[in-house]
Amino acid sequence: MVTLLLLTAAHIAIANGDATFLAHWMRESGLLELLPELHDTVWVGVSAGSMVMTPRIGSAFVEWSGAPDDQTLGWVDFSIFPHLDYPGWTGNTTAAAHRWAEGIGGRAYAID
Repeated sequence: MVTLLLLTAAHIAIANGDATFLAHWMRESGLLELLPELHDTVWVGVSAGSMVMTPRIGSAFVEWSGAPDDQTLGWVDFSIFPHLDYPGWTGNTTAAAHRWAEGIGGRAYAID
């Protein structure tokens, strides 16, 4: 479910997939415990790769059947609605982002 995972000495880049699936495997693999030790490493997240660092993603973005809820890692104190008004993605409208934000229960940002 994660399309890209790139690890280098200075960067960790994650793109695509399901943020709850990614959060699960970051915990299971030990990567989550390792992150605080990587002082000179930058996390680069795209789509689920950025959403995984938030406290919640909202049920609309949970695709993984093994997810117990919409909670992710909580490394930042806001949630992200990605791909706002992306061509062909009829569910990612501004109106949908407003509805999503109302249910998040914390700071929330929609990004295109």
